[in-house]
Parts: sequence; C-alpha cells; structure tokens
Amino acid sequence: MKFKAARAAAEANSFPPKVLEWVPGGQSIIELLERVALNYNAPQHVELDRLTLDDARQYLKEGQFPPWCMGPKIEAVVEFVECGGDRAVVCRPECVVEALAGQAGTVIE
Repeated sequence: MKFKAARAAAEANSFPPKVLEWVPGGQSIIELLERVALNYNAPQHVELDRLTLDDARQYLKEGQFPPWCMGPKIEAVVEFVECGGDRAVVCRPECVVEALAGQAGTVIE
C-alpha cells in the first residue's frame, strides 16, 4: 500500500482511515497541535510554518520527531512529497481549509 506511514500516523492518533481522503490529493495529515515544532515542550520550543524535505529528514535523524508522536506524521508527509505530491500540510482538524491555503499548520515541500 502506498503511503503506509500516513495510514500508520492516522491510526496512531485514532483517526478514522478516511482522514487522508477528506482532503483533495491527500495533502493533509490531521494533528492535535497547531504546527510541527522543534524541541517540543522544552524552553527552546519553536513552531514551524514551513519545512523543506531536507530539513524534515534531518530533524527525523536528530530525533526531533519521536516515533510515538510526530515521527510517523513527518515520515508520511516526506513519503507523500517524495512520491510526487506537491506539498503536504500538518494541521489541526478545524484548520484544514486554512492550512491548504497556507494560513495555518506546517507546510512541507
């Protein structure tokens, strides 16, 4: 199955399997946080509006996105973009429309 990481991310958050099909092109992963963050819950906590594929891969290697939390989501969006998607967005459920317009969430290109 293509985009296995995306399905795993949805299931890890108890989202219904259709969560990735709500959004045209499967560009969005629904998250309970406003944006992707570095140094989560630490004094150096920084929320990201945008993230390049190279940065996403590097932060994954550094352990910024733990496997029990943001890691599967970042792996999923990296896989999606690598497989030909224009971009991916990680956002809160109520912000999907705004996130796809670039006004909320974190865009990964």
